[in-house]
Amino acid sequence: MIDETKEDGTVEWFLYRGGVIKPGRGDRYTHVRVDGGTTRIDDRAFEYCSELLRVEICEGVREVGYWAFYECDQLE
Repeated sequence: MIDETKEDGTVEWFLYRGGVIKPGRGDRYTHVRVDGGTTRIDDRAFEYCSELLRVEICEGVREVGYWAFYECDQLE
């Protein structure tokens, strides 16, 4: 996982390569780009990432896990 943190603590773009975002840390992420080599977005990967606005998913993703975006109420 790679991020570009801004001065206010938010992250412009976050590069997802698998795994689950730890509770509390995910609140900073507003935009996520799924890495081209990723084939699955894990269960609960972005659960409770309340500031998440946009996700760009590459063509290689074949599966989105259970509750991967649960409580991401601002997601477009």
